[in-house]
Amino acid sequence: MADVALPCPWRYPSLDMARTLLPLIAAAVMLMPEPSSACTTFCTQDSSRPIIGKSYDWHIGQGLVFFNKRHVAKRALALKGKPATWTSKYASLTFNQYGRELPNGGMNEKGLVVEIMWLDSSTYPRVDHRPTINELQWIQYQLDNYQSLADVVRHARELVVAPITARVHYLVCDRRARCGAFEYVDGRLVISQGKKLPAPVLTNHTYVESLRHLESGRRPKSRGSLDRFVIAARATAKTSGDPIKAAFSVLDRVRNSDYSKWNIVYDPSRLQVHFRSLGHDRIKFIDLHRFDRSCATPAKMLDINVDIRGDVYSHFKDYSAARNLELVR
Repeated sequence: MADVALPCPWRYPSLDMARTLLPLIAAAVMLMPEPSSACTTFCTQDSSRPIIGKSYDWHIGQGLVFFNKRHVAKRALALKGKPATWTSKYASLTFNQYGRELPNGGMNEKGLVVEIMWLDSSTYPRVDHRPTINELQWIQYQLDNYQSLADVVRHARELVVAPITARVHYLVCDRRARCGAFEYVDGRLVISQGKKLPAPVLTNHTYVESLRHLESGRRPKSRGSLDRFVIAARATAKTSGDPIKAAFSVLDRVRNSDYSKWNIVYDPSRLQVHFRSLGHDRIKFIDLHRFDRSCATPAKMLDINVDIRGDVYSHFKDYSAARNLELVR
């Protein structure tokens, strides 16, 4: 079916759904204890076929995988300021724990990958005349609108992140192995890329602090944030053999006990995603080429903890608002 040329005649989320979801999402995140260390993201340093790996380390492991459509008109869920509005240009696959349109990470049809990590020291700018967006929907906005790191860098300061509660930073990588760290330090957006990002890794300290620890030459002695940065940086510089297996091997090395709930491996050059979850260790596989990207058909969803192996395309179901609300509650 051909893609429609104009936005779909409906919006997500609706005002009624926004009023329902926002208090639930805010409460869910605020009730979580803050982790002392959580999450690792890296990109293997092979420009011919970059592989991005993510260990999602958190207190809860439930979640939904969404295939999001092109040409959908959206409005940000924001507590402050004027909510951003946009229409999605690109389809994407996202991993969500707090409901549809509020992803913890994902990849779009152009091979752009955006992942989130906790950063306790984040200090966000004050809301001003620019449109606002919350800290999770920032991910969906980038996947909906841009196809490269350069695009994200060019437009990143057009929005203000008005967080619901979490303090985070992001690693953004594209299919040409160009990566950048996006962080809010002392109330301003700091972007590390190119020569300022010699190791494409992010954990739970600022990139500058992490790089300083790596360059000190200290031997990792824990699974704390700085040591995980060193482990991942050194491991991704030496990968060989099957790149997917190599990425999962790195994820094993940065594993943070049972806090490591999801392991996700993105292959942007082939538009494929491999993943596993705690207690469901068989590796699942998704090929983005198989999905209808037009919004003439429903968005698709899958329980991240489905206990099967291999290609899970046939297990995706049509989007259900009731199932989405069940996840949030």
